[in-house]
Amino acid sequence: MTQPLLTIAIPTYNRGRCLDQQLGWVTRSIADRWTQVELIVSDNGSSDNTPEVCKRWEQQTHGQLRVFRHPRNLGLTLNALHCIQQARDRYLWLISDDDEIMDGTFEWVLQILLDANGNDLSFIHLNGMMKDKKGEIAVESIYSFKIDRFENPGIRLFQECLRQSGIFYRPNVFGLSL
Repeated sequence: MTQPLLTIAIPTYNRGRCLDQQLGWVTRSIADRWTQVELIVSDNGSSDNTPEVCKRWEQQTHGQLRVFRHPRNLGLTLNALHCIQQARDRYLWLISDDDEIMDGTFEWVLQILLDANGNDLSFIHLNGMMKDKKGEIAVESIYSFKIDRFENPGIRLFQECLRQSGIFYRPNVFGLSL
């Protein structure tokens, strides 16, 4: 059996309905490419129907979905880090349980990774949008980039995204010096 190329990891907490929709999108996108993709969910100790949703999708994917359940809520950052630690593949795509992914995005990302053909591709930036509680677009692009980008090595693009996000970015931390 060949090693999959991409881990799709979904950290979640008390959003069983959103997770159910996200797992539907992911499994439809993966289709018959389970040899190339691994799928994991890290449940942050949800008290809603999230465990039942995970169990159902484990069955529907014939065990392809790996689920981790924390006994308590560790917070988003530690849950996301847990996803990173559990990934067994060369590349990781961290997706929120409520992200709406546009049609064709999975295929685009997978093709970029396949085209990398062993090169050290390290970061892909995907544009996005944030919606308000009414479902209306509040922010059309999370970062100022007008097109999706990938760079090799990706450290400068990653630094730029951190700078623009304004959260948890301090130069020289974790070797991310400018």
